[in-house]
Amino acid sequence: MCFVCWLTVTFAFGSFAQSPGTEITGLRAEIESLKLGQRQLQKEMQLIRAMLAGKQLSPEAPPLPGDVLISTAGSAALGSPSAKIMIVEFTDYLCPFCARYSTDTFWRVVQQYVKSGHIQYFLRNFPLDEAHPLAGKTAEAAECAGKQGKYWEAHEQLFRAAQGSSSISGFDAKAVLIGASPSNAIGINRAEFEHCLDSGASTARVNADRNEALRVGVDATPTFFFGYRDSLDPTKMHAVKMLTGSQPLLSFERIIEYLLDPPPTVTNGGKN
Repeated sequence: MCFVCWLTVTFAFGSFAQSPGTEITGLRAEIESLKLGQRQLQKEMQLIRAMLAGKQLSPEAPPLPGDVLISTAGSAALGSPSAKIMIVEFTDYLCPFCARYSTDTFWRVVQQYVKSGHIQYFLRNFPLDEAHPLAGKTAEAAECAGKQGKYWEAHEQLFRAAQGSSSISGFDAKAVLIGASPSNAIGINRAEFEHCLDSGASTARVNADRNEALRVGVDATPTFFFGYRDSLDPTKMHAVKMLTGSQPLLSFERIIEYLLDPPPTVTNGGKN
């Protein structure tokens, strides 16, 4: 709890401890980030209270309204296509809560459930442009790295750099991934990467992700959907549960274990 408060307060003071010449657009971006942070803190406090009271939020949370069908076509993926459970994450590379989830929880979910064959994990982009004007281009940089088979390496590198950056207003995804020389940390071809990024070759991909996020009601990052693969179209998921924010591993365990072994009345969301 204290760490959550510390992170939020530190982010707030770091945002306003800038020079008097900070542009109005930069201030607006920081204000939007603080609003997102406040919402995230409220959700985390609710989760902590529920855990202290012995409640299991995830399985007992009401199901998503109606038939929430989410496409995974073209998305970066980890895990077996035959996995029973699917998770779709919508993320913003310049969102501090997305970075914290990536550092604290993501690879633990991968180790525990993806590598064991229980889930297939998908990543889709939802850059919050008003709060983070460079988030869209950063997402494109990750997608461009993905065209060379290096998406997840770029994913890790970008989040690590964003966490260590004193300000996201000038975040340079190109510099993070390729640096100043042909030799770079994740081993991508500099010329191919620059052409992809500068030409906007991945813009449509990021826009499609954003539109899909808006269609299914995403309004914050990170947001996670859990569900079952459609029996007729394996690139689509019938979502039955949703989480928002930088949640602990426990939240994922509860939902995943529940979906892997649901009560008799819950069978693949009633779809398969």
